[in-house]
Amino acid sequence: MAQEPIPIKEEVVLREDANTHVRLITLNRPRQLNVISPKVVSLLAESLEQWEKDDNVELVIFKGNGRAYSAGGDLKVFYDGRGSLQ
Repeated sequence: MAQEPIPIKEEVVLREDANTHVRLITLNRPRQLNVISPKVVSLLAESLEQWEKDDNVELVIFKGNGRAYSAGGDLKVFYDGRGSLQ
């Protein structure tokens, strides 16, 4: 049975608390061991670049939802694109 893709905003949960200098990033793909897709990389880069310019941000914490922090890059992306190179 094919799984429905998780919307990008749900793959990564960003938490900004105006009362603290801490930002929390939670990788939220526990069934896939929080693999990092190109879309997730783009979202993370956008957020980190924004926070880098914010003098109120002093600490960014990354965590993974579920039993693994992250299994790394999403290799499915490479396998899906394999046929398009020929």
